[in-house]
Amino acid sequence: MDRFVSGSRNVAGGMEDLVDRTACASRRVPLDCLSRSPKEPPVFVIGLSFRSAPLTILEWSSVPQNGVPAILRSLRRSSIFKERVFLSTCNRTELYGTGEDHSLEEARLFLAEHTGLGPDRLDEVAYTLSGRRAVEHLFSVASGLDSMVFGETEISGQVKQFYSLARESGHTGKTLNRLFERALKVTKELRSTTGIGSGKVSFGTLSADLAEKGLGRLLGKKVVVVGTGKIARLTLKSLVERGACPLIVSSRHVDRASLLAREFNGKPYAFECLEELALDADVLIASTSCPNILIRKSDVMRWLRTRKAKKPFILIDLGIPRNIDSTVGSLAGVSLYNLEDLSRFSEKNLSARESERTACARLIRAQAERYSEWWTREFKVFPRRVPESGCSC
Repeated sequence: MDRFVSGSRNVAGGMEDLVDRTACASRRVPLDCLSRSPKEPPVFVIGLSFRSAPLTILEWSSVPQNGVPAILRSLRRSSIFKERVFLSTCNRTELYGTGEDHSLEEARLFLAEHTGLGPDRLDEVAYTLSGRRAVEHLFSVASGLDSMVFGETEISGQVKQFYSLARESGHTGKTLNRLFERALKVTKELRSTTGIGSGKVSFGTLSADLAEKGLGRLLGKKVVVVGTGKIARLTLKSLVERGACPLIVSSRHVDRASLLAREFNGKPYAFECLEELALDADVLIASTSCPNILIRKSDVMRWLRTRKAKKPFILIDLGIPRNIDSTVGSLAGVSLYNLEDLSRFSEKNLSARESERTACARLIRAQAERYSEWWTREFKVFPRRVPESGCSC
């Protein structure tokens, strides 16, 4: 637990105009604080994200997609929530569920054990939302409004993957199926009716922007990309569009590296070739789900001693957990960027998308209201009539 960093940030961030989460951020929330009106669906979310926890904690709590089925089975065995979806991406770990209020406390204890943080430390960095606020939160997450990179496009695909995983294994029912399907439709509507989709901002485009900032034009620059996943592919696309020469390295899936190489006119390599490639690379981007550090400070120090030219060396770490030792950035001639750096860089370049926040928030509120109305009709839940004073009934 020595990697724990105390302190937290406002979970609402720039979307505080959408939902008031100040009472729920950075500390345990009493259940009466989360009380719902009878017309609100019994939907809950408990989790932590880059808005509430530092990168070290997000690394600690992240779960690879192939580890999620075991978590869902454990939740079912413990009868935590009637329906459940577990979401773990590079900047958040969240559990969505339906049920009674006491399920939220059980989920809190489960998440505290799963992350290894313990209840008290989890309370410092986690948030809990219920009813329509939980619905609005999911809509914001799926559409990229609550992402490190405002308006990024990768998150909607990740939400769809984790939802499909839960649905196909029987962990969702009518309430969460409708909720997640609605969230994906809201995402499409936001991108077609507002300016949030302008520019196609993603971790890939931001990585290319940072590389250009350090090197100038990328035309003819040698860029090593370690990883073959979706984010790696988007990064390659942005780099090739700017004239870079991609060298694709894979630690496990050389066949995927070959496919990407053909798609982007690059060259595929096994992980064992990384050191040789680094000796002449201008940029190295790591984007894998490896649970351990792939590139250590001692590796980079060795490369620097034998690099063919004393030129700037830019390293960009898109991994969660991190793929590159954070101390590498202290080396002379090396610039190291991670996801938090990309988030700060993005905030300086929001431009037109920033002006769309109000329109997006308005649409999300309206869609959350429509979902709540559907739930009320579907389950025939109506507010209990209060007898007038003096009534004998």
